[in-house]
Amino acid sequence: MTDREPVKVGVYIPPEILHRKGLNDRQKLVLASIVQLYQSKRSCYASNAHFEQWFGVPKKEVSVTISLLARKDLLKVAITYKGKQVIRRDLTPNLRSLRIQPKRMVGLSRISGEGIP
Repeated sequence: MTDREPVKVGVYIPPEILHRKGLNDRQKLVLASIVQLYQSKRSCYASNAHFEQWFGVPKKEVSVTISLLARKDLLKVAITYKGKQVIRRDLTPNLRSLRIQPKRMVGLSRISGEGIP
């Protein structure tokens, strides 16, 4: 982990993830954070370094966790390349498989332009 100050934000773990069999605590935490980011911005492109800083878990372990969640069809990973360089990685949770209702935004913030529940 880096010497930067930890991120001061919480993660809500929906019961559909919390009580899911076949996932360990780290997998549930990473999946819940991806769902939370996805629902707040309709996209999740957080890097392994972001999760490393957020949870204090090495980037390699984050990568393995994300790959495992994708193999279990709980997450779709789409990578955009420019030549051989990765430009962006989009993480899309499979809300249907997780049985989580998509969050409906009812408006936009005048300040940030972000969706408001």
